[in-house]
Amino acid sequence: MIAAWVIRTAPTLEAAPIGRYNPNVSPSTIPGVPFRVTLHRLSGLVSPGELQIRHQVRDVESLRVERLRAALDKKLPKLNRWKQSGSRTVLVLEQNDIQFTNVHVVTDALLKAEAGRTDLADEVYLVTTITEPWWVHFVRVDRRTHFDLTDPEHRVWEIHPASLRDITARGG
Repeated sequence: MIAAWVIRTAPTLEAAPIGRYNPNVSPSTIPGVPFRVTLHRLSGLVSPGELQIRHQVRDVESLRVERLRAALDKKLPKLNRWKQSGSRTVLVLEQNDIQFTNVHVVTDALLKAEAGRTDLADEVYLVTTITEPWWVHFVRVDRRTHFDLTDPEHRVWEIHPASLRDITARGG
């Protein structure tokens, strides 16, 4: 049932820009299938002719936005005390889940969570720590977001955790 629906529906979809889902695509009901199905046509994330299937039990994206709003409510007042003294503020988010999280969905959710706020951090990065080396992803700097950059070398870089130095430890 789902396969036949995909074969019929896929050719009618417009491909979304690289790294994004088309926000105009709505879940569909397929007769005989006990859950709603959403089909996206993506650019650049999968090879032509390749199919990627994802099953979501909950509305993960709404939960992601809520979690980011809570993090912003907690962290931005602290960062803004530094900003008021003339410092540039940096918010670093950690990602240790490769199944449901990537820089694209985090950037999209962050932009939604930040909407209407005036107390934003100057820079936001996402660090993927599930593998070594770690990957530092450009999420937002000032008004430029991950989606504004087309050169992969400007979007992400690697860092080896062993090369980091603890600058917050208090000496005895």
